Amino acid sequence: MAAVQKVFQGIRNRFLTFEVPLFLLAVTLLAYGILLPQMGFYWDDWPWIWLQHLDGKQGMLQIDRAFRPLSGVILFLISLFAGEQPFLWQLTNLLLRWFSSFTCFLVLKALFPRQMFTALGGALLFLLFPAYQHQFVAVNSSRHLLPFSFYFLSLFFMIQAVQREKRAWFFHGLALAFQLGEMLATEYYYSLECVRPFVVYTVLKQRLGGREAVTQTIKQGLPYFGLLVGLVAWRFATTRRPDYTNYALLWQEDSDPLSATNGMLLLRLWGEQLKVGMISAWTKLFEFPHPATFGARKTALYSFLGIAGGTGIYFYLNKTLPKDLAFPGKAGLLLGIWSLVLAGLPFLAAGLRVDISFPANRLTLPQAFGASLLLISLIELLLPKISLQVLMLSGICALAIGSHFQNATDFQRDWAYQRAFFQQLSWRVPGIQPNTLILSNIVEQTHSSDNSLMVALNWFYFDRFAGEQLPLLFFYPSERTGASL
Repeated sequence: MAAVQKVFQGIRNRFLTFEVPLFLLAVTLLAYGILLPQMGFYWDDWPWIWLQHLDGKQGMLQIDRAFRPLSGVILFLISLFAGEQPFLWQLTNLLLRWFSSFTCFLVLKALFPRQMFTALGGALLFLLFPAYQHQFVAVNSSRHLLPFSFYFLSLFFMIQAVQREKRAWFFHGLALAFQLGEMLATEYYYSLECVRPFVVYTVLKQRLGGREAVTQTIKQGLPYFGLLVGLVAWRFATTRRPDYTNYALLWQEDSDPLSATNGMLLLRLWGEQLKVGMISAWTKLFEFPHPATFGARKTALYSFLGIAGGTGIYFYLNKTLPKDLAFPGKAGLLLGIWSLVLAGLPFLAAGLRVDISFPANRLTLPQAFGASLLLISLIELLLPKISLQVLMLSGICALAIGSHFQNATDFQRDWAYQRAFFQQLSWRVPGIQPNTLILSNIVEQTHSSDNSLMVALNWFYFDRFAGEQLPLLFFYPSERTGASL
């Protein structure tokens, strides 16, 4: 009888290997895929896709090459498939969003092997994190989403190395390779590297005493710490190059970076970051659409998607989760808090404000892991019954699916407006000549800046051009008054 049970348990485990990623894919499609064919290019997509148009796909390799060497490589590899087709970029970015949630699940499942609710619930909340709404800025965000998966894969293989004495070197090698890839692609997750000692200690504490676990944590974490220090030093050195054009570090722009005024500014920005991850991200779920402006049919679809998604998640979790789940205790809670505290430090160093408004909400992406783990841990802590936990999680996911549909609708209408704007312009000014400056009121209906629309405008009127000067300039005077054009 025991042998039969073991066989069936093995079958179930193999089934879950495919079931969980398929479940996460279904939720991804529901939250982000409904309007996907009607999406286009937005904001910083335009410069990158136009660079590909002018210089060929290999032109992508030059993007941020001096300080993010793998960023352009990621865009180049995607461009081999997606070319200049908005739908293919959107589809790729959707799959990257799904893959990041699955790799997040792998980490949480490896870290808390007996807490399936923590692992799957945390991955769901990460996937649907409502503060991050750059999903449809597909070209630009793809080069940050894929490195997040690299980060999770690095953590996962590091956990495997710590848990297995045999071939530990192999898994450490994989973990270090993914860490290197992540850090050479973007600096978004540099501060999250400081989560590693906590992760290693949590794994070791399951089988070692306190002092020995600390010793082994230091020993096993040294290669990762060394790589982190080396890459941070290199990244800092790039900011001192005369040809550096990205964000400067806050202390490089001030003659007295350690002043009390700067200290208070940093504390205030850091406090705002924590507020966004802990509170504002989740209260955004209660920003419901107004039928008068959102449209009756879109409002009905918003309600349907939320109810259908929440109900499906509820029944799936009830079917999948065992009824005797163990609570991960303070480890999950502390890891969530620590990750959230660390998440925004790279942006703090550059003096960038993390917010839920566009375009600043792109900076909430590193917060998604800590904020989601913190919330799922609080649900487990405050609700004693698994049935109530599942109900609460399903309700949050339902609201998040609706929130992302609202965001998708905004981007769908944005793309339609951009196309109509340029069609109207070509009809009214068909013979526009090079060396023309166009001044416009702010186009409120689009997520793109005047710089982004200037790229689209030049592409629209002059498919190819000779020289280094743009034929047309396009500015919002209200944003350029007193500033550099």
